[in-house]
Amino acid sequence: MDNEAREANTATRLSHTGRHVPALVTSLPSLAHIPAERRWREPPHSPSLTADGGARLSVSMWSGRIDRAALEVQADLADLPYTVSYAVRCTNLSLSIAGRSVIDGDVVPGTIVLTGPALPNARAIYREDYAILRAFVSPATVTECYEDISGRPANPSMELFGPQEADDKVLRHLMTSLMRAFADDAAPSRLFLDSLSISFAAHLIGRYHLKQEHSPKRKLSPLTPWRLNRAKAFIDAHLQQPIALADLSAAAGLSRMHFAAQFKASTGMSPHMYVLQCRVHASKRLLLDPERSIRDVAISVGFKSETHFINVFRRLVGEAPGRWRRAVP
Repeated sequence: MDNEAREANTATRLSHTGRHVPALVTSLPSLAHIPAERRWREPPHSPSLTADGGARLSVSMWSGRIDRAALEVQADLADLPYTVSYAVRCTNLSLSIAGRSVIDGDVVPGTIVLTGPALPNARAIYREDYAILRAFVSPATVTECYEDISGRPANPSMELFGPQEADDKVLRHLMTSLMRAFADDAAPSRLFLDSLSISFAAHLIGRYHLKQEHSPKRKLSPLTPWRLNRAKAFIDAHLQQPIALADLSAAAGLSRMHFAAQFKASTGMSPHMYVLQCRVHASKRLLLDPERSIRDVAISVGFKSETHFINVFRRLVGEAPGRWRRAVP
């Protein structure tokens, strides 16, 4: 039986038990570019998880085949990032932390498991082939977002949630966005990862922590015109270079969390999407010159590769840049 058929059978079995079954993941993008975990649940070494203004988001893939005997793994880890684990394929596993069972049995694609910064006596048994995508969000980013959202200092011992399986459509959307980003480009931009780290942190805080505190939501205001103009001017001046969320927020004189939320309130899109649209718009002017190659145009407007440029252009414009160029009168 192939994996697709087994996933369908698993979903049917779970539905008979009354458990919610997420929609099966179809047309998965290539995941070859996602860094593999060298050890179970340990994030890959990445400067993006440091407190130097980086994206503070790391991504890994834990995958393997089970031929005969089940695979058992254990860890006793502290000072970890907040972790979102996403089942990419059907499997069967058990996971327990500090002696408490978190999940045990059939798992379908789209299943989400959340864990916090400590994994005391964590143990898992994988009984079938597995592929787990993980997003690691640093506690520094969570603290920054909490203080911006709640308007009060974060408790140093704050814990957003205990280990749990979560039925969360927003997190599924964020995880599939990560997969597509790695399929479009082997190394997603720092701005994309920066923006996504804040999306993860803000959602985890709002749904799993502030909801418990019954904290009222603060009204979101758009950027003042002068802050918005400064951010747009920075983008225009640096379109050919990598642009980080920290750069844009500094230009506007705001924290990253405040800037990202207020920028979206002002423009209707995230800073990352706005930059992509600016680059595509600039590329159209260059494409009018028949002497310039597609690759030259891509590099000139800040894309790291011709493939990434073509994929983004097709997604935003509706056709590939070469075809768009030929159709221009």
